[in-house]
Amino acid sequence: MNISTIVLIFTLLLNGFIIYLVYKSNPKRLTNRIFSYLVANMWLWNLAVLFIVESTTIEKTAFWIKTAFAVGSFVPLFLLLLVYSITGESRPFFRRKDFLIMLVLSIFCFSISFSPNLFISLKQPTVITVQNIPEATYGWPFYAFFILFFTLGFYALGILFKNLKSKKGLPRAELQYILLGCFLGLLFVCITNFLFPVFFKTSILVQFATVGGLIMNGIISYGITRYKIMDVSVLMRRILSYSFLILFVFVIYNLTLFSLRWFLLLRLPEASILPDVLALLLIVFIFDTARRKISNFVNFKIFNLEYSPEDTLKGLEKVFYTVGDIKTFLERCLKVVLEGTGIKEGRIFFTPGEGYKSHFVISVSSQERRASDNYIYPETIEKVLRLRKIPLVKGELERRIPDEMTVTIIEEMRKINAEIALPLLSDDKLLGVLCFGEKISGKFFSPEDEEVFSRLSYYLSLKVQNFLFYEQLERERIYQETLLENLPIGVIGTDADGYINIVNREAERITGLNKDDIERKHFSEIMPEEIKKILAYSIQNKKDMRYLQFKMKKEGKEISLSANASLFYSKDGNLIGAQVIFSDVTHLEELEEGIKRAERLASLGVMATGIAHEIKNPLVSIKTFAQLLQEKYNDKDFREQFSSLAIKEVDRINALVEEILMFAKPRNIVWEDVDIKEIIKATLILLPPQFPDKKIEIREDFFEGPIIIRGDADKLKQAFLNICINSAQAINTEGVIEIKVKKEDDIARIEIRDNGCGIKKEILDKIFEPFFTTKAQGTGLGLSIVARIIDEHKGNIKVASDEGIGTTVFIELPVNQKEHETDELFSSYNGK
Repeated sequence: MNISTIVLIFTLLLNGFIIYLVYKSNPKRLTNRIFSYLVANMWLWNLAVLFIVESTTIEKTAFWIKTAFAVGSFVPLFLLLLVYSITGESRPFFRRKDFLIMLVLSIFCFSISFSPNLFISLKQPTVITVQNIPEATYGWPFYAFFILFFTLGFYALGILFKNLKSKKGLPRAELQYILLGCFLGLLFVCITNFLFPVFFKTSILVQFATVGGLIMNGIISYGITRYKIMDVSVLMRRILSYSFLILFVFVIYNLTLFSLRWFLLLRLPEASILPDVLALLLIVFIFDTARRKISNFVNFKIFNLEYSPEDTLKGLEKVFYTVGDIKTFLERCLKVVLEGTGIKEGRIFFTPGEGYKSHFVISVSSQERRASDNYIYPETIEKVLRLRKIPLVKGELERRIPDEMTVTIIEEMRKINAEIALPLLSDDKLLGVLCFGEKISGKFFSPEDEEVFSRLSYYLSLKVQNFLFYEQLERERIYQETLLENLPIGVIGTDADGYINIVNREAERITGLNKDDIERKHFSEIMPEEIKKILAYSIQNKKDMRYLQFKMKKEGKEISLSANASLFYSKDGNLIGAQVIFSDVTHLEELEEGIKRAERLASLGVMATGIAHEIKNPLVSIKTFAQLLQEKYNDKDFREQFSSLAIKEVDRINALVEEILMFAKPRNIVWEDVDIKEIIKATLILLPPQFPDKKIEIREDFFEGPIIIRGDADKLKQAFLNICINSAQAINTEGVIEIKVKKEDDIARIEIRDNGCGIKKEILDKIFEPFFTTKAQGTGLGLSIVARIIDEHKGNIKVASDEGIGTTVFIELPVNQKEHETDELFSSYNGK
């Protein structure tokens, strides 16, 4: 097997592989099918040439040469069909005159191929060398075939050139690859099959003509089947750039080497490699700069490149550092990109997300006219980009095997005039869709363009995310400022050094000071004395203040304020600021006083009725005996009975008056730190002696540590004693009183439970009313006094009871009560 046979078998296999790849990549696309037919035609030609090489007789050789010419007759026709399939020709081929003419001429070429005068002479080589091609002398049909074949080929190429001017995008790039493939392939075939035989009178190169077909098929198949193809001009630019670079390196290296050897001729040994090393170092230092310079020269001086990605990105950098709203910023970015890359229009579709509740679109056109408003929101594109996060190029999608999703995406891109769609991502979260229309030049988006746009989308995503964060912070700041300004309470904040940095509208109203006069001044210089003392006390003692009640003079009037002070610390535990929150409770106090006055009046009515009822019975007894006294004065027994009764009833009235006075005008509370557990224990000691005839078990369940509250020990003892006495009275002869004391957060919780007779549900809500009692000898003031004492200590009291089962009293008292701290604060403040 000689070398020509090996080459032919190799090209035959590769062409078969190309047919398989092209057809399989997208069998539904007309372009792929027609190109498969073209390559199949070339494959048959390749096979005929193989038989020529392997023929052993002149007759067989002549037949297969004519067959090779005949099969090749249809190459221009398939080339024309391929061009029409790419340009989107909608008419059937058999209705086009140029196709019919080409078909007739191709058939004529086919018939010429089998003309008996094709050869004047045909001789088999006498010696077998690297080739086994017969020596042929062609007759006039060969020249007729030659002229007609190239006429048809040039006509097909003319149609291709015509469409190159009108087509844009990927169809134009495909036509460019067909042109490049045809040029290189036909040039190779022309040299091997026509020019060389004519001028050198030998057919030795005919055996390699199939390599030209392989070159053509390989280049065209790349342009048709590859989703991402390189622009032909990019390919040529790179070839030329690297060629110039190699030439430059070669020249500079040799010039430097020659100069160094001449200069160091007398100073270095003849075999020294120092000049070579120095020349290489020079190449290393200047290589990168030379590469950029040569690349720019080839791109912009020779090929007139549309734009420089570096210049475009530099232009964007200037926009990136500007401030303003996000829409203005993005419009400027799109404008820079469109002007730099020569694209007609661009859009950014924002998805609903953080900061934006609905879609909004930014459209920019590089031309004088406005960007088209004829678009829909690309929901399918958004969905795909959210999942895949890779650019979508319409031309590439059109080249793939169509499915429902792909067809929908292509339709959406057509409706929004988009040739490429890229995701704007932040932490794998889709912020929006960046779309660009077609180029003004009509060129398609090459992988190099996609790389530039991917970098652009990345930078835009970062900037958009920063803008969204900024706008979110700005909205939150405005919201907080608005909330602060409209709070019904005054707020004054300071930094760690005491300089005021926060003042709201209510604080201005209460203090009577102006915000502009307060901010950035030290609180000790300008604040009212009372607020100044609160802040100073809190900062000096490093403690928060709660429930402060105090009076402050404003415009000659005294107003009542309620205040809280708190400190702020950093993560490291360093003080970073303080604030005082206060509200004007003057009106509330007036309302509370009115309510209390109404309650007192109501209580007065109830009390008057109770007093009348309680005093009336003793007075009736005394009056009855007094009326009988004149008649029975001499009766000693009557006088003694009258005297005893009168004293007892007067004592009863006196005790009632004392309880009324205690209820109506209680003594002032003496505030001190007391342990609520010790008070209850002291109270329980007093309980058994009062009920010697009953067997009562007292169970204690107390919190382990002390529970310190601020209160009056005597009053609290009186309250607990009254409750325990009621529990003991509810027990007939034998029972249990259980007392639980626990601490939860800042609350002391006391439960006093008995298993006595209980209280009826219909009267449970009345037990704290004055003079309400179910006892024969009771006054009905005991639990009223208890409720008042608990209320004075800012506590709560509730009662739960089941008749016949028992009663539980729940009491809550605040731990570390701060009501008393106002006087302590103002008295301890030293004014510093």
